[in-house]
Amino acid sequence: MSDLNETGLALAWIDDAEFERLVLDRGERTRMTVVLFCRAGSPEGDQAAEVLAEAAGAADEAFMVDVAAASSQAIIRRFVIGPVPLLMLFLGGTFRAIFEQPKLTSGMVEQWIESHTPAQSA
Repeated sequence: MSDLNETGLALAWIDDAEFERLVLDRGERTRMTVVLFCRAGSPEGDQAAEVLAEAAGAADEAFMVDVAAASSQAIIRRFVIGPVPLLMLFLGGTFRAIFEQPKLTSGMVEQWIESHTPAQSA
């Protein structure tokens, strides 16, 4: 299912099979950056290194971002600048999404993360 949010950023929800196809069979892609978002200390976060290693095998760059860390905003700005395909993986949600928007900005990513991250219960 695809959607277009208010920023104009196209979002496509993918299942595990589609994820594997996109990551392992890049086809004519010339470059791919993979980013794994997780919350440190969560059960899903324990799987993050394995997932990232699998994805990184087919990527040009791979990063892991702890969404709870204060420094994650600077890391986000590092990899969204530039016209490269960006596969973003979310663990702890648990959801995965792929972005391939040439003019993706850090603001778009930050807004999307905020709007799609479940609120933490007190």
